[in-house]
Amino acid sequence: ERRDEHLGRIRMLEDTDGDGRFDKSTVYADNLPWPTAVVCYGGGVFVGATPDLIYLKDTKGDGVADVREVVFTGFGSEVKRLNVQQLFNSFAWGLDNRIHGANGGNGGVISSTKRPQDKPLEPGFKGFGRVTTDEEGRFQFTTIKPGRVPAPSGGLQAPHINVTLFMRGMLKQLHSRIYFPGDPANADDSVLQRVPQARRATLIAKVIAGQTRALQWNVVLQGDGETAFFDC
Repeated sequence: ERRDEHLGRIRMLEDTDGDGRFDKSTVYADNLPWPTAVVCYGGGVFVGATPDLIYLKDTKGDGVADVREVVFTGFGSEVKRLNVQQLFNSFAWGLDNRIHGANGGNGGVISSTKRPQDKPLEPGFKGFGRVTTDEEGRFQFTTIKPGRVPAPSGGLQAPHINVTLFMRGMLKQLHSRIYFPGDPANADDSVLQRVPQARRATLIAKVIAGQTRALQWNVVLQGDGETAFFDC
């Protein structure tokens, strides 16, 4: 709604006399479409202003941001009329030293302006999820098959899902991966190729007989067929 009008502003509030109340207000940045999330970082601020995640910084000391960089774009890009109650919100530092936020239900196809070689985040793929096991140690989740992403050493990794395991009595979580069976990209995946050949199969899910849209992946903590885990 009215996103093309760019009516939003970010103000910097200052207490210049030390009484604990702000007495100076400066327009830090304006001409923004729906700025609804702000978090400080590196002497500036990240601002969620649909469709962009913008970094603003004042390098001249006049209280006005002279650096204005779009870091990610595409939030809500597939919605003609935005639901204003589901815009960017709740930016906060996490225990993993990353900035987390929420985007509501407006969706979008998200891409990085800093890394144009990266593929956009596909709609419907949340990127993160948690699931608990039942009394028999089983778990299940529904997802799409993720696309290939750049490898640290160059090239592209095979489609995979990163897995972190937590359990009572285990002081440090375990890290592993789920790869997809029959994917030709598995042969070129630099991470998978570093796993001893005899153990690679522990990282590749298996096809369930009679089911075309379901896979099975077992976690073995010790003993024969122990799952390959990574130090992270």
